[in-house]
Amino acid sequence: MLKPITSSQNERYSSSTTAQEIISNYSFIAQDWFKGAKKPQESQNQSIVQYQLDNSGILVYDSHAKMCFSHNDSMKITGPLPPRHISLLIQRELDEYYDKDRQTFMNLCDFSQTKPKIEDRILMAPSSVLKFESNFESGNLSKALKMNENEYNLYLEYDVNTQGHTQWYYFSVRTFKENHTVRFNIVNLLKYESLYNEGLKPLVFSLKDAEITGVTWKRGGFNISYYQNSIPIQNAEFHYTLTFTYTFAHANDLIYFSHSYPYTYTDLNKDLEAIKAKHSDKCRIDTLCMTLANNPCPVLTITHNVGSFTPWEEELTKITKTAAGRRLIRIKEIRKGGRKRALQEERSCTHRKSPPRRKRRLIHA
Repeated sequence: MLKPITSSQNERYSSSTTAQEIISNYSFIAQDWFKGAKKPQESQNQSIVQYQLDNSGILVYDSHAKMCFSHNDSMKITGPLPPRHISLLIQRELDEYYDKDRQTFMNLCDFSQTKPKIEDRILMAPSSVLKFESNFESGNLSKALKMNENEYNLYLEYDVNTQGHTQWYYFSVRTFKENHTVRFNIVNLLKYESLYNEGLKPLVFSLKDAEITGVTWKRGGFNISYYQNSIPIQNAEFHYTLTFTYTFAHANDLIYFSHSYPYTYTDLNKDLEAIKAKHSDKCRIDTLCMTLANNPCPVLTITHNVGSFTPWEEELTKITKTAAGRRLIRIKEIRKGGRKRALQEERSCTHRKSPPRRKRRLIHA
């Protein structure tokens, strides 16, 4: 927790001043603030600013917090995600699966269709910063740290059940001044080599450039590099950093940065609806199952005269089993069929007549 500073104090820092230098000039308040002691009263001529320090930078974006650029709110610490809820029906089905598959399923998390916001957590940030956002489909920016006026460190949210092996990034930035050159460092990647060292550039979409030129997504940025950093992970390994520099030509512009062309779940549903409307005689779209975020997972049947095939609802009970469950059922069927065939062969052998013996014919010289 930081001691509030006035807006007049904030004006004395230059554009080259690092976040660490700014934070070091703040005086830290006593621990009794957390014990219920009253905070100093705000004077009439001063505005209170509270910033959060994280890894030597000012935290200016958190995907699970409400962003606030006024000086009247505070921050609160949030707890862990709630445990996974398992119904009795699923629990009974899990008892039939292998231990490895059962443990994998129990380690999965339940996800909401939208990114949850912590209602009682409000993040204060300076007004003269780039405003980040990733609370949209396929967006995965977790937090952004302002290291100085022209540099930001970015942390990505890991994809579902990837154990941190993430290369995708997609976020937006709202600018506050024109001709502003900024270096971005995405610091929690795991891939040990990348095409960014071979000439690949981030994908960029500027709303104002699109209005002027009509061009939407294009490759942009310079001074691009991909290298190992000093942020440790388990097994004595380290993360990797993607760094690139970009010049914002317009003030109050909204720019999107992405690893590649985004293709969202909404785009998928639109394409499926178009296919269904145009090729209903050859393509049938059904719901295979529900995802961890409770979204329908579509399955397509493409064949001639698709309406004559068995309705999907009749086949659903067999397909909803996991791979381990299907293997187990198949093994039981094979064993049951094998025992049945062996019994039939045994019965047939008891009723089978022995073939007559051939008589030996002796030949005398």
